[in-house]
Amino acid sequence: RTSIDVVSEDSDRFSELVPPALRYADYAIINEFEASRSTGITVRDADGRFLIDRAYAICEKLLSMGVSTWAVIHSREGAVGVSAAGERAARPALDIPREQIISTIGAGDAFLSGCLHQAYLGHSLAEGLEAGIAAASTSLLSFNASDGVRPAAELLDFYAKTGKEPWKGF
Repeated sequence: RTSIDVVSEDSDRFSELVPPALRYADYAIINEFEASRSTGITVRDADGRFLIDRAYAICEKLLSMGVSTWAVIHSREGAVGVSAAGERAARPALDIPREQIISTIGAGDAFLSGCLHQAYLGHSLAEGLEAGIAAASTSLLSFNASDGVRPAAELLDFYAKTGKEPWKGF
């Protein structure tokens, strides 16, 4: 199985480089900026609100561009995904108080690893989103990109027991 990783940069290269690579990816798990730049679909309205319907449309477009299994977008509000089998899932971010956040370094990579681990184990897209959000959240509570790494069961328990950000998309 393969996944694609994209580096966020402020350029127009996404539309040139990412779409041709998607047909080689089983999983596209990228942030909202990368997803919007790659598909040409904006995920936020003029007031900056994350629009869940647009997020689903972006995921569906990523699948139509060649991603074979899961297309997932993560943002500060949470995560949205669509599977090639038709599963749709959205989960809110965890409510981590700003004063507890030590570093944001590696949070996106942690999200990716949590989500991919659940895919590897054959779990649902929804569980992938939950593990990804929990992994990103524990990363925020650590000084570097690896100190927040936790066992998968602990991440899912952390997701279940921690308060969620209010998100009208649900």
